[in-house]
Order: sequence, then structure tokens, then C-alpha cells
Amino acid sequence: VILSGEAFFQVTSRKNSPFLVHMGKSSVKVLGTSFNIKEEDEKITVSVLSGEVLFFEEGGKNRALSLENGKQAIYHKASGTFEKHAFGSENFLFWKTSVLTFRDEPLSRVFSELSIHFNTHIFIVDEAILQDRLTTSCEGQQLQEILNELSYLHDLHFNLRNDTIYVQRKSP
Repeated sequence: VILSGEAFFQVTSRKNSPFLVHMGKSSVKVLGTSFNIKEEDEKITVSVLSGEVLFFEEGGKNRALSLENGKQAIYHKASGTFEKHAFGSENFLFWKTSVLTFRDEPLSRVFSELSIHFNTHIFIVDEAILQDRLTTSCEGQQLQEILNELSYLHDLHFNLRNDTIYVQRKSP
């Protein structure tokens, strides 16, 4: 497969027929797994939910990164380098699952993810809010429903002006 953009794959194991995904100068070799690939301007991110994949630069199979369950790697196109780490949540799959899960996350991260996944600008008026923490799961909820929950749980007020959501504590 030649890919540009983002896709989720669930591939059945076939010992003698590996599945290959090519993205520009990098490739993923799969023997049986489920994983997500996202290509952005300067990087390609591979996140493995189950099984194992090999992630490598074209012509560089000897430098392939092995990624297993819960691991993620980012290929930086300009430098041709990889970074590998564990991912903390499966929120990167929001585009597919409509589920956001936060486990004792600071609101700074929550608002950052909401901004990304709902393609909106969020401006925090009172930065002390960002230290508050949240544990919740939002399944199939729209942004307004999530903001209503945050308002109730953290005593917050949201104001929409010119395509930006302003966040502050409610007045006593």
C-alpha cells in the first residue's frame, strides 16, 4: 500500500506474505497486527495497538525499528531519524473511535487534545486552571458536551468569541 495521510490497519498474520505500507521515504512491514499511521508535513507517526511492525527508512531495513503493543515511533523526514516511546493513551485514534480518555491528566493536556481533535482554538484566561487534573472517558460526545462536563467538574466558564473558546474560573 502507498499511503498519504492517516489510516488504521488491522492485518491478519501471513508468514510468507508480509504486508507493506510505504509513505514517502519510510515503510512499515507487518506480519500481523493492528496499528495507526499518520503522515504530517515533517513527520510520520506509527502507533501499534497489537502485534508488531518494523518501521524503517527506504533502503534501511538493517536500521528498522521494531514496534510492539503500546509503542509509537516518529520518523522525522528532514533528518531521517526515528524516536521511539510508549504512548499513554489511544486518543490519537479519536478520528476513528470518537473516544477520548483521560487518566489523571492535567487540564493543559486535556485542552490541547480537545483543540486538536475538534479543530478549535482554546485560550486559557486563568493559567492556574491548567494544573487541575481530570479522569474521564468521552465516548461519542460533541465538544459542547465535553465542555459542559468540564464546567461542572472544575467550576469553569467557557465563552466563544471569534472562533476561539476562552476558559476561566466561574466567579464566586
